[in-house]
Amino acid sequence: MRQFVWLDAIMKKRFFKSVSQMTKNMTPRVLLLDDDVMLRQLMVKLLTQSGFSVTAVATSAEFVRALDNLGADVCVLDWMLAGESGLVLAQQLAQLIERPPMLMLSANATIDQRVQGLAVVDDYLTKPFDPAELIARLHALLRRFQNDKTTQHLRLGRWQVDSQRQQLTSDTQVVELAAKEWQLLWYFVQRPHRIVTREQLLAALDEHDAGTRAIDIRISRLRKKLGDDAFIETVWGQGYRLGEHLLSAPS
Repeated sequence: MRQFVWLDAIMKKRFFKSVSQMTKNMTPRVLLLDDDVMLRQLMVKLLTQSGFSVTAVATSAEFVRALDNLGADVCVLDWMLAGESGLVLAQQLAQLIERPPMLMLSANATIDQRVQGLAVVDDYLTKPFDPAELIARLHALLRRFQNDKTTQHLRLGRWQVDSQRQQLTSDTQVVELAAKEWQLLWYFVQRPHRIVTREQLLAALDEHDAGTRAIDIRISRLRKKLGDDAFIETVWGQGYRLGEHLLSAPS
C-alpha cells in the first residue's frame, strides 16, 4: 500500500482555518475517484474540512453511477487506477454536452503526460501536492464553470447567444435552432479552443451509428443557417473547432 505521509503531515500542520474562510456559506459537491483507500480517506477529510461535500468512490463504474444519481459540481480523478484508467473515463465525460469540471491527479509529472492530460481535463495536479493548491484549483474551476453557466448573453461574432431559449439573435435576425443543432453548437462553445473530431461529435449527439458524413452535413446546415462559413472552422485531417474570431465576453 502506498503511504501518503506528505499529505497527512501538511494537513495536521496548517491550512484549514484560511480555507474555511474561502468556502464560507458554500457547499460545493466534489466527486472523488481514487482506488487507494488511504489517500481516498485523507482526501475526504481534507475536502470536507475545507467546506466541500464529498462523494468518494474507487472505480469508474461507481463514479458513473454516483455522477448520474447524485451529480457533482467538480470532479477529482486519479489517472492510475487498478485495471483501468482515469484518463479514459475523463475522455468519455468530456464528450458530454453538459458536465462538471474535471481535475486530474497523477504521479506522472513529465511535460508530455501533463499535456496529454490537459487535452482532456480542465486542470492537472501532480503528486505530491500541497493541499492549499488543490483547494485553490478547485475553487478556480468552480468559478470558471459557474461563469460559463450564468453567461446568458454570450456573443459569437454578430450573434448573441441565449442559452435558455436556445436561439441566436442579431440586430436584424432571430435564428431558432433545432435540438440537435443547439447541442452541436453548445458542444463547440464549451470547447472554444479545442479541435473536436467527428467521432466526438457523433458521441455527443448520441448518433454513433450515423457515420461521420452525418456530422459534415449538420455542420454545413448550421453554417448556412447562420450565414457564416467560418462560424465553425474545418481543421483538415482532424475535425472542427469554433471560429476563434467569434468567442468574446458578454457585452
